[in-house]
Amino acid sequence: MLAIPSALQAQFEEYLRNKAIPNSLQGAYKKWLRYYLDFCQKYHFPPIHKESLPPFIRKL
Repeated sequence: MLAIPSALQAQFEEYLRNKAIPNSLQGAYKKWLRYYLDFCQKYHFPPIHKESLPPFIRKL
């Protein structure tokens, strides 16, 4: 599994804090972000475009 780029990781952690996501759940959120990034790389979807999310969800 790919590592989350450090800049994105920092932004995502800040987002989770701002949304008051409990620390006990943050690992799961990060896991799903890594799954999404892996999917986008494997199937050549740009992860920054919201249009990439529906194909990821269908693949689940």
